[in-house]
Amino acid sequence: MGKSQGKLPSIRLRFAKDNRGVTAVEFALVAPVFFLLIVGILEVGLLLFSNQMLDHATHETARLVRTGQAVGSTKEDLRAYFCEKSVHMFCRKGSQEDLVISVQPYDSFSKIGDVPPPKYDPETGSWTPEDTAFNVGGSATIMLLRVSYRKQMLTKKFVELFSADSSGSLVITSAAVFRNEPF
Repeated sequence: MGKSQGKLPSIRLRFAKDNRGVTAVEFALVAPVFFLLIVGILEVGLLLFSNQMLDHATHETARLVRTGQAVGSTKEDLRAYFCEKSVHMFCRKGSQEDLVISVQPYDSFSKIGDVPPPKYDPETGSWTPEDTAFNVGGSATIMLLRVSYRKQMLTKKFVELFSADSSGSLVITSAAVFRNEPF
């Protein structure tokens, strides 16, 4: 019994001095946080890029309406123009219901502040009817052009973080308020 107790401290010393595998243990502790950070940076970067592309295409489409070039156009024509200006980023095959464009005339700029935000119902898979209005207005008409897009998030954790709907998507919206030019 005395011999085994004498060996125990030497085994402990040898184990304490052995640093093989330390790197693997440190990597196992740091890797999940590192990869979560990388995925978070990619998710936020894609969201910001999508928002910027949506803003650009919305303002280009608003210019088409503002200058009177959209008079006589259908909703599908305006959508096609928007898709062209967004480099078809929001108009992929099978994602037609994810994008909604609304063009509405108003009597005054102050009434535009009362417009509710767009709402998408994941249960029915549809937008509220006022989000799909289409009227390019006439000369010198005050207009609101609003584009909303349901962006699919990459990870479930970021869906919860950005308070997306239960379908795993986040609605991003861009709007342009302007007065049509006299045409």
